[in-house]
Amino acid sequence: QGVPITKRAVNTWSVEEHGHQTLVTSTAEVELKGGFVGRWLEPIMLLLGKQVGHKSLAALKYLIENGRPYEGNPRHLLPVPMACP
Repeated sequence: QGVPITKRAVNTWSVEEHGHQTLVTSTAEVELKGGFVGRWLEPIMLLLGKQVGHKSLAALKYLIENGRPYEGNPRHLLPVPMACP
């Protein structure tokens, strides 16, 4: 509710310890409204989702490492390693 052109959205996060590192996994499923038009927009939404994912993970990394949220624009944070299928 409240997200334009989105029929359904689910986002699941997990955090796993791997030695001295932590693996954060975010899995998102989004179903767009609009039939044919929604399908046409899927590649654009995927690209936007990846950009938001990079910013979210960078902000989360900053929070964990500094004990406080980043107060500036997340695009100024260093990128974090990320893989998207």
